[in-house]
Amino acid sequence: MVWLEYSDGFRAREVTGRDLAAATGAFEFDDLPPGRYAIVANNAPIIGRPGGTALPGGWATETVDVSPDGTTQSTLQLDRAVAISGRLAFDPLSSRTDLSTIGVSLVPISLPPPLARRLPGNVLDQTDFSGRFAVRNIPAGRYAIRIETAEGNWTATSVRLFGREVVDEPIEISTDLAAIEVTLFDRRSDLRGTVGTEDAAAQTARAVALFAKETRYWWPGSPRIRLAPIALGGTFEVDDLGPGTYLIAAGDFDPGEPWTEALLTSLRPLAAEIAIGRGERLIVDLQVRAGRTTASVKVPSGR
Repeated sequence: MVWLEYSDGFRAREVTGRDLAAATGAFEFDDLPPGRYAIVANNAPIIGRPGGTALPGGWATETVDVSPDGTTQSTLQLDRAVAISGRLAFDPLSSRTDLSTIGVSLVPISLPPPLARRLPGNVLDQTDFSGRFAVRNIPAGRYAIRIETAEGNWTATSVRLFGREVVDEPIEISTDLAAIEVTLFDRRSDLRGTVGTEDAAAQTARAVALFAKETRYWWPGSPRIRLAPIALGGTFEVDDLGPGTYLIAAGDFDPGEPWTEALLTSLRPLAAEIAIGRGERLIVDLQVRAGRTTASVKVPSGR
């Protein structure tokens, strides 16, 4: 399969054309206006051929400029697709459920945008009744593992790869990876709180920033970097957090500003430190004085 996208620098749209790749490896798109295009190609893997071995799939992407006159030629070299596989397991203190209702997905982090946009149908796998899963036909790159479920509050509290803990961390997938162990817990961690308004800085605060203390979780799109708006009455809430130690600060943060490593580093001395366990719900009272945030934390009974 071959896709073509046109981009004007602000948005991307797919261009419809004649795709002949499945038959001969050739493809063509006619009557294109001049401009810059991204070509994405994927050859699906062939699994279990009679009398033969499985053939891996492949991915390729390239940017081409189409001129007003003439034909633009492009030759794409497919890079071998990769796969991951493993098994889900329950935390000993967790309840049990039908594992076939839980899916495992991969969130691309380092792929070129045209390539990443082609992945939603390829990066989700439903587990079987024993909890085994396999995500196939993906381009090599950096990904984060996610749990997808339509029922309950299941969350991954541990993801182990070759004995190393990588939950909520990007993993580099350059070859097939097997024996990934994902541990599930049936209650998500979250926090609720208020921001005191005694200080002038607190009165101008628009949001609460919460981010992991450990820098290994500082990557674009990390679930351990969160920004919660402050509602009327000074309340805020953050849902579905991974257990660990966090830094929290209230301020006049811009929701559109990228959360870069430099920005998070600058917030460290102004933030309070809190810890949240698996399945915990914290109540946090924040006070801002002279730009610095302090936190008073309590864990409600009954959870």
